[in-house]
Amino acid sequence: MNVKRTPSRSLLVGLVCAALALACWGCARDVGPDDEPQAKAPPQADAQPPAEEEPEVGEGEQLVVDEAPATASVVAEEEKPGIIDTPESVDVAAPFQPQLEPSEVAPPDDPEQTALRDAAKAMARRLASAMSKGRKADENVAKTQIRLLKTPLEIYHLDLGELPTTAQGLEALHEAPADLASADKWDGPYLRDPVPQDPWGNPYQYRTPGTHNADSFDLWSFGPDKTDGTDDDIGNWD
Repeated sequence: MNVKRTPSRSLLVGLVCAALALACWGCARDVGPDDEPQAKAPPQADAQPPAEEEPEVGEGEQLVVDEAPATASVVAEEEKPGIIDTPESVDVAAPFQPQLEPSEVAPPDDPEQTALRDAAKAMARRLASAMSKGRKADENVAKTQIRLLKTPLEIYHLDLGELPTTAQGLEALHEAPADLASADKWDGPYLRDPVPQDPWGNPYQYRTPGTHNADSFDLWSFGPDKTDGTDDDIGNWD
């Protein structure tokens, strides 16, 4: 006689418990100890921030620290002979303009002093103009006197048949020369007054025969510079 056996209740319960245990063990393995929540430590009032580590700097290198972010980097130092670092705020091309102290700044001009200075300048200009005109007037006087002296010399030549010698000079027109060969022919004086001097206080020069007038005579003045043979000489050859 065959007897049909059914699993016992206790066996079924044991199988179910074993399956649950296996499931719980798998969940515990997936979670791990790091996934468990940890309690936060209360903040400490006197806690110091962690010190930053300084990078190591080797030979031939310099440490460059950026100001905007507080970071540091090491760059190789490059030597640049003949180049001087200039601050960006200094304009090298601009000309040097010294800053004067308040005591060195010239005070504004006084109107009275300005008027006196302008008057002095105007007087200096008028004086220079007058001197220029005066020099021109003196030159005209010299030219006129030279022309006037030519007339008595020509009359002297007509009377005596010759001109006064260079040694006798123009004085032969006012007084008869002592060494005159034909004294009876001298019908002077040919000048009422002694021979005048030029406007610059020098005697008029006379030479015969002349250098400029070889067939007659030279009559001239040294001119304003009172020196013979210069460009300002005034003569009867001009």
